[in-house]
Amino acid sequence: MSPEYKLPPDPRIGTVVSGRYRIDALIGEGGMGKVYAVEHVAMHKRLALKVLHRELSVVPEIVTRFEREAMAAANVDHANIATATDFGKLEDDSVFIALELVEGRCLRDVIAAGPIPVRRALGIARQIASALGAAHALSIVHRDLKPENVMLVERNGDPDFVKVLDFGVAKVPIGEGGAGGPGVLTRIGTVFGTPEYIPPEQALGQPSDGRADLYSLGVILYEMLTGVRPFTSTSQVNLVGMHLGEPPPRLEDRAPGLGFPVELETLVARLLKKSAAERPQHAEDVIKEIDAILKRPLRVSPRQVSGALGWLSARYADLRSLVRPRLEKLEPARTEAIAAFERGAAAIERLRANLPPRIKQPLERVSSATLAKVVLGVALTVFVLALVGIAGTLRGSHPRVAGVRAETPVPSATEAASTPGEPSASASAVPAPSPAPAPVGLEPLLDRVKARSDAKDNPGVIDAVKAALKEDPIAKNDARLATALFQAAQDKNTQEAAFELLEGPMRDKGASIVHDLAVFAPKWSAAQRRAETWLGTEAFDAAASPSLKLAVSMRRARSCKQVRALLPEVKANGDKQSLPYLKFFKDHLGSYPCLRKDDLLAETTQAVNARGK
Repeated sequence: MSPEYKLPPDPRIGTVVSGRYRIDALIGEGGMGKVYAVEHVAMHKRLALKVLHRELSVVPEIVTRFEREAMAAANVDHANIATATDFGKLEDDSVFIALELVEGRCLRDVIAAGPIPVRRALGIARQIASALGAAHALSIVHRDLKPENVMLVERNGDPDFVKVLDFGVAKVPIGEGGAGGPGVLTRIGTVFGTPEYIPPEQALGQPSDGRADLYSLGVILYEMLTGVRPFTSTSQVNLVGMHLGEPPPRLEDRAPGLGFPVELETLVARLLKKSAAERPQHAEDVIKEIDAILKRPLRVSPRQVSGALGWLSARYADLRSLVRPRLEKLEPARTEAIAAFERGAAAIERLRANLPPRIKQPLERVSSATLAKVVLGVALTVFVLALVGIAGTLRGSHPRVAGVRAETPVPSATEAASTPGEPSASASAVPAPSPAPAPVGLEPLLDRVKARSDAKDNPGVIDAVKAALKEDPIAKNDARLATALFQAAQDKNTQEAAFELLEGPMRDKGASIVHDLAVFAPKWSAAQRRAETWLGTEAFDAAASPSLKLAVSMRRARSCKQVRALLPEVKANGDKQSLPYLKFFKDHLGSYPCLRKDDLLAETTQAVNARGK
């Protein structure tokens, strides 16, 4: 399995489209279309080309929305926003947008490395707020703000220059000519996006404005500072419910000991208010508060100081309790060593009294204790060097001894005692095999998996999962393993090892997790693309349950006819993994007109829901 995932070849790559764009590479693919890296053949300028899927390019409503997206991205003129430069149709009638090509690090990858220092996080948040302010001034609301849509690029020596992507896909009150118009456009997009950053009013389907983006910015700032989001759950429904009803934990509660300024706690808490009226009302207000925090020394609350000192005190107590018993055991040896040193110093003092005057006189300024230390140091050095030399000689003389011993079978005690003709001394010389270690038990291993996952120690997660599966293969059914591997598969340092487990010993549960990665992992990320590709392999078909294969068949269906043909089987055998796709088809009936002629889609959804209950 190659450690670097590569997208399958695309027929457009290497061609010139629309008479001016040479397509060099496929950057990524989503439910609505593909994004390519291109070069304008006349201007020799590198751009990104976002191409709507051909079957969607014939749906007037979707094309209109795609055009409005281009107009919005072109009209928001701000350094921190990736702008649009062109809109049109390709030779196969697929609609496209030409966008600024942004090459850098995704904020998602930066956060994955751990909490970001306060000043750096505030600098990034300030630039995002500045971009939002420019969009809000045109009454454009992003409504899909998340780390995946924020890139950090190198600009004028600043490695954290922000570029906000995918602007204008949500609420765009821009008319056909680019001027403000009365019609407000609400985004048509895939239902498979994660709701970790969704503001309460948007989750309820209520009208939203720029303050919704500020809520999402608050979640991003929280995640940058602590390394985790304020709300986490394996259930998407529960997660949305937390945004609607639960107060966010304080920063210090999610990342104790980091010492967050009081003013920063206040700003994040205001951004995450459930009511839009209680949040900062404008992006400019957020910028002013960030500037005020950055101008003064970053103070921490007494509670934070107390928490940090308490944590350090506890770690010191742990260390002391660990070391003290060992020091007590060494006390007799320490006492004897001191006595031996004192005897040596006394012997040196007696020796000095008998030295000739020409040697004795220069040594008068040096005490006998100091001379004893020098002699002891020289003796220890000679001893260590001698040991190193002896070890090297033995290693060079017998290079195969260890290997021979390892390969020679050792008879059991019973075999040695019953071998005829062998003297009893020979039998006693054979070492008895070490007793087998007591079984660790599955539950402690699963707890270890969760602890490593909570600490974001993904290499530790991989080791712990392997140990749990070795102890008992049934561990694959435990939710702690699923959550941990879902996380580890999105870390570039452990992605290969995580997928090997998911595609191997995790079997049907692994196939289900890979499917979740294809659906819920950040769009165009290496994990999402790799998962998407594996869903189409024979290995996936061999591991997946019949109901999961049904869900993936719906995911890969391109035409209304293909979807309709699947519905009877989904109605009879589908499970909860089919529900997101059924909801997608219901929400996009304009793209699937054959589903509107009867109640088959509704009946299928009802049957699958009833089976789940």
